[in-house]
Amino acid sequence: GDDHEYRLRAEAAGARIATVVDARVRHPAVGSLGTPMMRGRTTYNHSPSDLKHYCMARNNLLNLRDYRGWPHALAFVVKTLWFYTLTKPSVRRLRLSAQAWVAALRGDFTGHERFLR
Repeated sequence: GDDHEYRLRAEAAGARIATVVDARVRHPAVGSLGTPMMRGRTTYNHSPSDLKHYCMARNNLLNLRDYRGWPHALAFVVKTLWFYTLTKPSVRRLRLSAQAWVAALRGDFTGHERFLR
């Protein structure tokens, strides 16, 4: 999510964005990102890592709110609630998502530290 936010910030500042087609990216496996939901109509970026999920939920809410507006941010909340209620039920993940969203709205970027111990 942070690389996405960097791009959004650069675009907002008027930067020209380009793609380097010969670039090679090495990134660790993140699990089943792009898990289908809503009968295959969309996907959700589910990660088995609580750290990655917490950061994604926190950062995505703020990025959507700041760069696309509240309707997009609220749609992300609904999508998360749907996913962890109907597609891959998990009360624990719903609670973790809510904690991340509250931290985001408070401007608290320290909550992920508990996963690094």
